[in-house]
Amino acid sequence: RMRTYKGPMGKVLVLLLCVWTAFQLYFTTIGAISTINLRAIHCIFLLLFTFLLFPTYKKEKRVRSLPPLWDILLILLGTGSFGYLILNYDRISISGGRIDDFEVAIGGVALLVVFEAARRASGNLAILALIFFAYNWFGEYLPGYFGHNGFSLERVLTTQFWGTEGVLGTGIGVSATYIFLFVIFGAFLEATGVANFFIDCANALVGWASGGPAKVAVVSSALCGMVSGSSVGNTVTTGSV
Repeated sequence: RMRTYKGPMGKVLVLLLCVWTAFQLYFTTIGAISTINLRAIHCIFLLLFTFLLFPTYKKEKRVRSLPPLWDILLILLGTGSFGYLILNYDRISISGGRIDDFEVAIGGVALLVVFEAARRASGNLAILALIFFAYNWFGEYLPGYFGHNGFSLERVLTTQFWGTEGVLGTGIGVSATYIFLFVIFGAFLEATGVANFFIDCANALVGWASGGPAKVAVVSSALCGMVSGSSVGNTVTTGSV
């Protein structure tokens, strides 16, 4: 599903991945950084690699020397909007969340970029999220319990981008502090052959029985889960194999 890069861009991509890993490992262990900055920088990296690796459409050429110009533009817009948030979040927070028209536009651009990244990574789930997002404005036209009084654009963008209840909410917080570490740990297990050991051990124990593949999946998952403690990390290692 993903793009691959040949030439210098492939090396640059590996270097960027190493930088992201080093950043995450440092600031989730011994480093000190504010919660909002950690989540915003995590989003910047997520958007960067989404637009570098996920194709714009299904039939796009997957082997490239450089990313398309529109993806470079989306990367710049995502980095610029979240970078602006990092530099100005304290000021806006102290002012009680009041933002001007320019900052409303910054939030709008950021959400458009996030929705495009979500569309590439998850497909139809992004459309479902967009429907729920549109409920902010169209809900006032719905009757009964499903209706509400409507929300202004500024209020929606303040909540969704400039606060910690939207894009930079609990979901991205868990991703930045826990999921990333367990996925890295799972990749380490797979690269060093430990994951294969779990699966070989499970095969030896129950692979011969009726329904062997299902039993192997359960046993290998249990063995890996006792080490990783993460359902996501478990799925990435034994589940993928």
